Amino acid sequence: MIILIIGNSGCGKTYLSKNIAKIKKIPLFHMDQIKYKPEGYTPEFERTKEQINQIVKNIMKNKSYVIEGASIALGRIFVKEATHLILINYQWEVCKASIFTRNLDCGRPSPIEERNSLLKWAEKYYERTEKNIASFKNHKKLFDDFKKTKYRLDSREEANNLCTKFDDIKIDLSKY
Repeated sequence: MIILIIGNSGCGKTYLSKNIAKIKKIPLFHMDQIKYKPEGYTPEFERTKEQINQIVKNIMKNKSYVIEGASIALGRIFVKEATHLILINYQWEVCKASIFTRNLDCGRPSPIEERNSLLKWAEKYYERTEKNIASFKNHKKLFDDFKKTKYRLDSREEANNLCTKFDDIKIDLSKY
């Protein structure tokens, strides 16, 4: 079972992926941690293509995992391996509120500049049309083209209900 979760910044991808990984007892990987070094999520901390490719190869050695993020480039790679795809499509106000309360992975509150930059980026999610940029248009195309099990979540209630479904899904690891 390989579960790919995509959506806008602040929509709850990390929250949902942590819950599903815990329920299924499988590893969780974050696209931001693939693309960026631990020091931060800004261009000066981006990993090289070679580093990213090596991390992706190592992740794909796992028979089951959850991978979440907004990166369309990484999404296109992982969707080929995925058995389940989840597109989170919450209203902008829900995402915005989450960004204001978000912490960095190291646990410290996001610096104001980083938060403001993320807000500016995330707010344009539905407007962007560039082919290789995280956007609703590109995420929806991945979702529409996906031929296996998929879920589109438009509310936190739907996300909570999906966690219950995943609790009931038994994994036959011999298939993977």
